[in-house]
Amino acid sequence: MPTPSAEFLVNGNAVNGEAVAVSASSTVSLALASVFGVNTVAWTVIGTSDDALAKPTITPSGSPSGVTASFTVPSGANQGYLVQAQIENQGKNTLGQQVAAYTFRALIGVIGSSGDVPFVFGERLERNETHGTVPKLNDIAESAAGGGGGGSSDVSIDAAANHTITDADYGGLDPATARLIVYVSAAAEITFPTTPVHGQVVEVVSLGGTSYSVTIVPGGGNQMAQYTNQQTTSSSFVINSSTLRFSLSWRCLDNGTNKRWVALTAPKRTGHTFADGLVVAAANAVICNSSTSTNTTGTELAISEGHVLRRLAGGNLSSGKVTGPLCDFSGLSTYADDTAAGVGGLTAGQLYKTATGALMVKL
Repeated sequence: MPTPSAEFLVNGNAVNGEAVAVSASSTVSLALASVFGVNTVAWTVIGTSDDALAKPTITPSGSPSGVTASFTVPSGANQGYLVQAQIENQGKNTLGQQVAAYTFRALIGVIGSSGDVPFVFGERLERNETHGTVPKLNDIAESAAGGGGGGSSDVSIDAAANHTITDADYGGLDPATARLIVYVSAAAEITFPTTPVHGQVVEVVSLGGTSYSVTIVPGGGNQMAQYTNQQTTSSSFVINSSTLRFSLSWRCLDNGTNKRWVALTAPKRTGHTFADGLVVAAANAVICNSSTSTNTTGTELAISEGHVLRRLAGGNLSSGKVTGPLCDFSGLSTYADDTAAGVGGLTAGQLYKTATGALMVKL
């Protein structure tokens, strides 16, 4: 024999333990799935997604009154309501006992920028009939861990190819708030979006390992800076990766007329030992505009406050200029004079120190 139930349909469809998305300013129809044994029905909006959001009025209809009902959704996105139907005497049978089947709730709302009906005060298992809000909260945590306010997505280029960045690369995330990371491990031409949005961030990361070049194309004639503190250009430019790893990021700034990709970083080489024995010891030490493994004049290595430049055993600092407030030469060999340094194996131009700490250059 059937049992009376408060389960209801939304716009003619079963709820099935999921949030129901509706359109703003639309009329939502509610109807009990079965009227068997039902004498009275009470409809209530018991929770909203915001304390400033007014609860819409539910108008009952049908016979007995309330077996069908409707309400009008206010205008605007990102709004949610927890709607409840109770049959009989506030969900109780004739003995005054509370019956679970006599109360039914549904989460109804307008999707916001997150792509889901927003959380509503009082919801339990209406979003997911077994885990409630847990899956959605985990999704949010994963996106936050990816960085870039709105999460992050990535694309991998592991074979020589041309790739044009599109919204599809963001995997459903909002390009205006998410970060796209393009991992490159082969020669590639990367074309940035033709119509980027303000705030859009793209990071290009070379995984190194072999010698290849990465060509960056601004896309759509938009302006782009190759590195920080450089003039923008609409022309493509090449980053000679060689066997080095690098990470470069750009953010789109849109003033309504022109779109410009502003470089957020200078090229970085991290944890790489160069052929001449020079190591970038800090994660954000910078090789200024240098695309080769040597540090030639005009492509000086800039060392920021607190960063350390060390000479490795058997290595040297090569040619070029070293600038910065702190250079650590504690690893240099100690010799009494130029002759002793020569006997020790140093050649002209190499550094050493004396017992008193004086820094000397082998003649």
